[in-house]
Amino acid sequence: MPAEVLDLIAELCGRHRPPGFLLERDGRYPPAGELRAELDAIADAAGMAAVT
Repeated sequence: MPAEVLDLIAELCGRHRPPGFLLERDGRYPPAGELRAELDAIADAAGMAAVT
C-alpha cells in the first residue's frame, strides 16, 4: 500500500467520514498476512480500529 494512498485516506477522513473503503485487487492476491497488513494499514489511516 503506497504511503500516498494512506495519506489520502487520512486526509479524507479528517474532512468527512466515508461509509467505507474498497481494496481492489487484480486477482493476484498476496499471502494472507500481507493482505491483512494492507487492510490494517487502511483502517489505521482512516482512524478505525482494525478488526481482529
